[in-house]
Amino acid sequence: PSMREEGIDCRCIVKSICMTKDTATAVVAEDNFFGSFCFEDSFQLLKADGTWKIVSKLFTTIDE
Repeated sequence: PSMREEGIDCRCIVKSICMTKDTATAVVAEDNFFGSFCFEDSFQLLKADGTWKIVSKLFTTIDE
């Protein structure tokens, strides 16, 4: 079941976006993922043919 179906209040916050020409890095904080975990995700993006695509993701857990 999804987190919504389980009634879990998971929140995501965009912490930063840095763009240089056709590349970008975005950092997203996830709080209460499946009711237990907090993550910080770093996404690397590339703009190709006018469309942004995620090309990689790196994450770490955050202990609160």
